[in-house]
Amino acid sequence: LGRWQLHNTATANRVLHPVGAAVMSRSPLLRWGPTTTVLGLLNSAFVICASTASATNTVNASGSSRQPRPRSSQALPTLSPPQPPTAVESAHHSAHLGGGSVAVAPRETPPLSQLLVPTSPLSAAAPFGGAYTGFDRFPAFYFGAAEGGKPQSPTELDFVQRHTISGWGWQQGCVPNAHNGEAMGAAAAEALANHAATTSAGQKPDFLFVYRQSESIFTYYALMEAVETNSTLKAAAELHDPVNRTAVCGGGGLMAFGTPEYVDYWSEMVAMEVASEPHVNAVFFDGYDKLYAGTTLAAAGCPGFTANLTAAALRDKVAATVRFVRTLNKHNTTAILSSYNYLAAATQFLTLTPEGSFKQHDRSGAGAPQVQSGNMNGVFEDEYVTALNGTSWMRFYEVWLGHGPDQDAAQITNAILETSMGVPFIARSDPRLTKDLEYPACAFLVAQGPFCYFGVSTGWFDSDWAWHGEYSWRVGAPKGPPVRTSAFTWTRTMANATLYLDAKAGRCSVTPL
Repeated sequence: LGRWQLHNTATANRVLHPVGAAVMSRSPLLRWGPTTTVLGLLNSAFVICASTASATNTVNASGSSRQPRPRSSQALPTLSPPQPPTAVESAHHSAHLGGGSVAVAPRETPPLSQLLVPTSPLSAAAPFGGAYTGFDRFPAFYFGAAEGGKPQSPTELDFVQRHTISGWGWQQGCVPNAHNGEAMGAAAAEALANHAATTSAGQKPDFLFVYRQSESIFTYYALMEAVETNSTLKAAAELHDPVNRTAVCGGGGLMAFGTPEYVDYWSEMVAMEVASEPHVNAVFFDGYDKLYAGTTLAAAGCPGFTANLTAAALRDKVAATVRFVRTLNKHNTTAILSSYNYLAAATQFLTLTPEGSFKQHDRSGAGAPQVQSGNMNGVFEDEYVTALNGTSWMRFYEVWLGHGPDQDAAQITNAILETSMGVPFIARSDPRLTKDLEYPACAFLVAQGPFCYFGVSTGWFDSDWAWHGEYSWRVGAPKGPPVRTSAFTWTRTMANATLYLDAKAGRCSVTPL
């Protein structure tokens, strides 16, 4: 892998992937340059996980938690459009945002008329897990973990196996003071694969995925601990204030994607490790773009991040993501991006006509939707789609609906536009935010395209997930795209049912044909 010297050793194999010798014939002991050991001997290096997580995790109403950073997923952040660059910004547009340096080139987004049409060449390639079965059965998805760092029991594996797509969060196998997140995710996937091979408990998932953090240097994972313990790599990896170069954002630990040294490591080393895991077809990127909303970075101890420089930092991350995803794709692995961004058309309430042109809904009358700007300081999801054109990736909605009529209408619009472009999405609904599950489940079907999935949970452990009656629906494949009948309503005809969605009323009905 270019500058990286890889040394396959029994020590690295044992620590990164303790289950199955074949798992990590390519697991490396990494060396930075000719002499300095970065990853080192991992088998005795234990300093994190539960101790760190217990101190910093946000706990939800059910008592479970997800990841070691504050979260707020009730609504999209309030964002402001970018302003013309100041003199300071212009001087720093080619300055390094981490420990290295990279020029920020201007980018232009193609007109929406070229992006959001059914025949658009800008499309995601299909995931690598296999054929999509989500029109034959309800495409339920699971994303949990066993409590207490334990392996999942046979009963829990039976439950996980019922879903159309299944994956595990960082909590799976997480025990105090460990740097073995890669191994625990791989072990969970291998355990499910072995369980499925020896049982006849109905259908099996189309594909499996594991978790990776893309916002912070989360040292539960061995390859991130390697960053933390190497001063050269850490300096390149940490995001710094673009004006006051001594200030690290968030007190340290936030990733910089404008430094070639760290981007090389992330897009080659980290990508190759997850791509080499057997039974794993996709990797979930948490924290993809929320840092770049509004003044989040400026408020995190880096006031030099104006709107334009925040947008430039996100564009650096998109460029790095393209490299990471292409590495994954070469090894038949797909990326799942957990995003809070929207396509420009969704925030403008534009409707795609059969001819591929757009009409804008009247926003002047009473009751017309009012939606917060769904972009990150001027960077819309359109730029992700353009940059990732032709690669295999999926979009993840961490909280699907339950935000109020305007936000729900924008979110539904965005998902419909994504599937019209061939970009699959995964939607996770929180049952505490909607009056019933029929509304978010049916709304998902209104927007559904190939390789789209829907799940329900109150948190991120197995106890937060359940099998719901809506998963028994068999509406079949769509007979055509959804039809938007007003700013808040849609209809769609499926093979076995008709759907009617009213985001203003917060309801959606399924009527058998």
